[in-house]
Amino acid sequence: MDSFRTALTAVRDTLGWLPDPLVALLIVALAAVIAFSLHRWVRRSMRRLLAERHPFLFSIFAQVRGVTRLALLIVALMIAIP
Repeated sequence: MDSFRTALTAVRDTLGWLPDPLVALLIVALAAVIAFSLHRWVRRSMRRLLAERHPFLFSIFAQVRGVTRLALLIVALMIAIP
């Protein structure tokens, strides 16, 4: 978590010449893109692991896709906003 926050701080320092609201918007957008990419990667991995062997678990995992995406987005924004 600290490395993610450190990377976002480096982005903020690099974009120091831009107005603060624009930098904040870019950091929040970057956090959202990272969260959605991580969710997609985990979803594909779980699909490969669960689809063949455990179809019941896979169906549960497929049904909570939106909830897990929202939860991961909230966590990423909690890290990025301070």
